[in-house]
Amino acid sequence: MALKIYPLDILKVCELLFLGFAFCLPFFINQAATPFHLFLIQCGLLILGEGVPPAHALFLKAFSTIGRYTQAALAYAISRIITTILTSYECVFIGEYYGITGLTGFLVMAILIHLVSIYQFSKSYDKKSQEAC
Repeated sequence: MALKIYPLDILKVCELLFLGFAFCLPFFINQAATPFHLFLIQCGLLILGEGVPPAHALFLKAFSTIGRYTQAALAYAISRIITTILTSYECVFIGEYYGITGLTGFLVMAILIHLVSIYQFSKSYDKKSQEAC
């Protein structure tokens, strides 16, 4: 699919779908009556929120040629450290004090930050590709 449609557009659509799912999350969790319903919610979170983005190659290409994979690996490692710290500590406190609504707000904020960064990357990447031509 990434050969026919621009990968950043696919990523934007996926993130917008994930944002819509995140807004519906409190309703889904409040309506969950069986463990199977919670399993389906977790599957939705996993399918929409995880995985290798279709624009992975474009992100790698954005790094300079010298040390490209070292820089990309370092950026990935730092992002995993931040993710681990936020999910280990912040989500526990937010969930304890604000419940599912607070966790949904935290998730929506993270998705919005990701969407803004995708749009900024898209603008800078398109500008660089136009200058190269």
